[in-house]
Amino acid sequence: MNTDQPWQARGNCRNVDPETMFPETGDLIGRTQAKATCRGCKVLVDCLEWALEANVEHGVWGGLDEDERRKLRRSRRRLSAVKTTEPAAAASGAGSSAA
Repeated sequence: MNTDQPWQARGNCRNVDPETMFPETGDLIGRTQAKATCRGCKVLVDCLEWALEANVEHGVWGGLDEDERRKLRRSRRRLSAVKTTEPAAAASGAGSSAA
């Protein structure tokens, strides 16, 4: 395991064969095993946030596989877009009910 990030040395995966965390596409059993390694990990959040920020495309990071991370990124972008447009909508009176 590459320990470029300080939290990696404390991860549940530190003593696991790295291939475990990078199951082949479509290998549901492999993904389940990798995710089980993440369960209860003390650095799960750090790991996931790093993978999201680094836009990691492969493997299980922070308990999520690449498809789940992609969905989470999309959800966060949508939420961010909504948050940035709310003040503009409020300032223009959108959504207010006139009596």
